Amino acid sequence: MLEAKVTEILTKLEGVAAQLGQSTVDAVLSAVQYQSVGGLVLGVVLGVTALSGVAVSRYFYKRELEETEKKTSTGGYWAASMAVGATAALAGVGSLVDLFSVWNWVGTFDPAARLAATVVL
Repeated sequence: MLEAKVTEILTKLEGVAAQLGQSTVDAVLSAVQYQSVGGLVLGVVLGVTALSGVAVSRYFYKRELEETEKKTSTGGYWAASMAVGATAALAGVGSLVDLFSVWNWVGTFDPAARLAATVVL
């Protein structure tokens, strides 16, 4: 059943490619590839953001410990540490989702397979 549906869709795609021309098909494949590369770049940016956030959160935490030892703590550094840490955790999760997405990698190196999977799935 699924094989018949895939064959039907691929036959329709071949017909569309014949009507529109190879340059249109190449443009669509380029768009799919750029979208996939964009997902990977977003994953890297979120990863760098997460690592930077961890460093800043750790700095705020150390400052809070110093303030606590001096008994001058107002809790501001602790709150900042928690807020930046939570943001870093969310960025880290987003980074993992984008970087471990199989379809981002498939679309980068084989955009035709990604396009076929998008049509079938």
